Amino acid sequence: MAYWLERGVVHPPPWPLVGNSLPLFAFVESPAHFFKRLYDQFPRQEVIGFFQLNRPMLMVRSPRLLEKVIIKDFGHFVDHGLFALNKEKNWIDQGLFNLSGTHWRAVRNKMTPAFTTGKLKMMFDQMVPSADNLVQYVDRAHRSGHQIKDAMGIFSMEIIASCAFGLDVKNWEGQPKFRRMGSKILNVNWARYLAMLVLMTLPELAIKFDVKFTADDVRDYFGGIIQETMDERARSGRVRNDFVQLMLQLKEKGSVEIQTKDLSQEDDYLNISDKMITESFQMDDQLLMAQAFNFLSAGFDATSTTLTYACFELARNPRVQDKLRAQIRSVVDKHGGAFTYQAIKEMPYLEQCLDETLRIHPLVTFLVRMCTKDYTIEGGPSSGLKIDVGTGILVPVLGLHMDPQYYPEPEEFRPERFDPNITSRTPFTYLPFGDGPRMCIGMRFAILQMKLGLARLVHDFRLSLSANTRLPLEAVTANILLLPKHKIWFDVERIAPT
Repeated sequence: MAYWLERGVVHPPPWPLVGNSLPLFAFVESPAHFFKRLYDQFPRQEVIGFFQLNRPMLMVRSPRLLEKVIIKDFGHFVDHGLFALNKEKNWIDQGLFNLSGTHWRAVRNKMTPAFTTGKLKMMFDQMVPSADNLVQYVDRAHRSGHQIKDAMGIFSMEIIASCAFGLDVKNWEGQPKFRRMGSKILNVNWARYLAMLVLMTLPELAIKFDVKFTADDVRDYFGGIIQETMDERARSGRVRNDFVQLMLQLKEKGSVEIQTKDLSQEDDYLNISDKMITESFQMDDQLLMAQAFNFLSAGFDATSTTLTYACFELARNPRVQDKLRAQIRSVVDKHGGAFTYQAIKEMPYLEQCLDETLRIHPLVTFLVRMCTKDYTIEGGPSSGLKIDVGTGILVPVLGLHMDPQYYPEPEEFRPERFDPNITSRTPFTYLPFGDGPRMCIGMRFAILQMKLGLARLVHDFRLSLSANTRLPLEAVTANILLLPKHKIWFDVERIAPT
């Protein structure tokens, strides 16, 4: 426990055995607010040491150093190192998020073309019917007194079902098991949260006792659907513009075909130099299934929760809501009343509203990188500090997002902060999807899905907060994601077309 003291790094005093992790294991604080409190505790420091049980961790507060960790000196911090992995026993652990080193680089490079602009345009047409259904769900929900998040959850599941697996969503309400299993992916109770903490803090113990976060029935159910879909495509030769098809192309050809003009400037975040690919590997069924499971598990709750937070902020800020609705209706009218891919692109205020929502309510409130090669900080107050191999680096996303140094009056919902013509942000202070080579590969798919859903809602409904909503919002304690503790209720008014 003298590790950071010997290196001259400011740190809160640790407890024997538990280090600084007691509030997490005692369910007193959520990880989101635990790390934000640590960030706020030492406002003048570039780095802060702490202990995850007896494991030394380093929180990097400085945007200057974050740029080095995430991009410039990425070769020293390649891996996530967040959870204990048991790839031999659990195929889910082979997902891109969990892979490390050259294996991650190779798989990431092969998957990159699956998320280019051309592929997103093709998937967008499959999203539109789900957005139409969302309007109907919300209309029914507000008449029957249900919360909007239920409708958001169905919307996100429909899109995942269609874009990932090619399932028919016309009779979606007749698919209760898919919805039930989907909701279980990120539905965390205290036992699953404790398992998650063990996976993060006691990796050897987790592997020895085969501790898993994903329940076996959920893994087996979706694994069966993925395998069945892949087998059916192989037998029938049927081709569909969805994620499974892209994975099958990887298996058969080693890469996904890139159509003419498929790459654009928007795709820069996907690029990884071919020089980094040094490992050959076999894209077998389990590896492909893991990527498909990652795709659906990342999309289920993330989309519905972020959309609910966006509706919450718009309901609290009617001026912003009216401004957004005016832009949406103007653009849709220009496109003949259709919500097309191009129409969504022509709604900059919609993107700014989502950006500001993700600033205040980032679902992922911290990122972890593992030091994979000894590193010495150069320049600045922390110059000369050596970071040893195996040291965990924590990126305090929520702390940065809510720092008044970068975002004055950070609790206020101001989409104009993200207007490129008005303001400029300090780099590496906005990280809802991470940044650099380890940035979320499905970021633009998620944003496109959320834009379409929010645009349809605001176009057709006026939202205000119900008296049943508890304010201020509280976060769930037993979850590493920033989820609301209590339901958010809305009063919804259908608006006549212009």
